[in-house]
Amino acid sequence: MRVGRTSPGSAAAGRAQLRPLPHLRRGFAALLALGCLFAAGCLFMPNRGTPVFVEARTGNYWSGEGLLLEVSEDQTRCLVAARDRALIVHERWVPCTAVHARRSGQ
Repeated sequence: MRVGRTSPGSAAAGRAQLRPLPHLRRGFAALLALGCLFAAGCLFMPNRGTPVFVEARTGNYWSGEGLLLEVSEDQTRCLVAARDRALIVHERWVPCTAVHARRSGQ
């Protein structure tokens, strides 16, 4: 018998066969996390809104491009949807002075 090998009938051999491969476990965890983000709607921008630029001082945004979803009655706060650096979409109320119009063809 070689050192480091288990005999086919031993309990250690049975446990080794039942363990899933580590790369499959990591792949499954990544797919599960991605599926949760899709289900929560965190990866898709809303299909409504006006295209705007949002200043970086109001949040940790990836590109500053976002969508204006709503304006408060006193027109001081704006609800915008923008991606952060992890590419997850956040809807936040920001000061309207930090939101600038942009053309949708850009």
